[in-house]
Amino acid sequence: GVRAASQGNAGDAARAFQAALRADSRAYPAAYNLGVLADRAGNTNDALDWYRRSLRMQGDYERAAEGMVTIYLRRGSVPDALAFIEPLARRNATNLALQALYADVLVRAERYDDAWDAARRALRCDERYVPALKALVKASLRQGRSEMASSILDQALSIDDSDAELHFIKGSMLRSEPGHLRDSMTQFERAIQLRPDYTEARMALGVQLLAGGRYAEALTHFQAAASLAPTLVPVHLNLADAYRATKQWEKAKSEFDRVLRMDGNNAQAHFNMGLMYLSAGADFPGLDALTALQKSKQEFTTYRNLMGPRLPRNDPSEAYLSDLDRQIERTQRRLERDQARAQRNAERAARAAEGGTE
Repeated sequence: GVRAASQGNAGDAARAFQAALRADSRAYPAAYNLGVLADRAGNTNDALDWYRRSLRMQGDYERAAEGMVTIYLRRGSVPDALAFIEPLARRNATNLALQALYADVLVRAERYDDAWDAARRALRCDERYVPALKALVKASLRQGRSEMASSILDQALSIDDSDAELHFIKGSMLRSEPGHLRDSMTQFERAIQLRPDYTEARMALGVQLLAGGRYAEALTHFQAAASLAPTLVPVHLNLADAYRATKQWEKAKSEFDRVLRMDGNNAQAHFNMGLMYLSAGADFPGLDALTALQKSKQEFTTYRNLMGPRLPRNDPSEAYLSDLDRQIERTQRRLERDQARAQRNAERAARAAEGGTE
């Protein structure tokens, strides 16, 4: 099952894991992996059910616990994640992985002192336990203690340089430092090399590649991210933008439409569609130049309406709309001139035909 899943054959993988459960009703890794497959397919409720089933078989199975926490956090529900992991961690005080996971969720809940306590409990058992060190790095960053975060991160990397998340965190920290963009990208690349299914690292690297004009490379990472996390709106928004940058207009529109089906009030999707129609013009399938400009104006207007009071004072949409008004007016005048010219030519041709007949 694991081999089939690694080769992208979800159907064979699911059948193998189901067979494992039939052979051993307490095969908790099989139930966990069925949860992973369900999550990748976008069936998060099914994934949660499989993770719970795995935990019923093995009460302190940290991978199933992490799967559940990941889904809760992805949904933006920190209270649900905390309500789940807190009693589990307290029941299994000797499971260092659960203590580190608990500390991580406490950081998300902004209970920083409790997060430090939970991580330190794990470190008292093993001072080189990297997941607990990672939780302290995250707590330090949230508290604005960047020097401490950097020191703990370097300590963790010296213990385990093959931890993908450590490289992702390092890349994220370097990204905010002037002159370290290339170093940041190198860290994201390392994270993906270590864990090809690392959606967040692919997204971070893709965004930087897109900003640097390396559109085809960015597109590859966003496509992979979309297959790994099909329910995440930012994944599809970035994928749409990569299609727009590579002038794959219909695919871009399809992804923007998917974003709006998932989040009907996503203002950024309308802004990016405004850019798409503006860039594509008459090259957009089924549109002429004037219609494309009008659609662009409509999208930027919708964006501004959705933003409302959140709209920044110097938002670029205002300049785009002013330019679009001028372009639409020029295009309409040109079309009117072309139409008038065509009509005069037709009338002259008709008169010439009549004269020839006489």
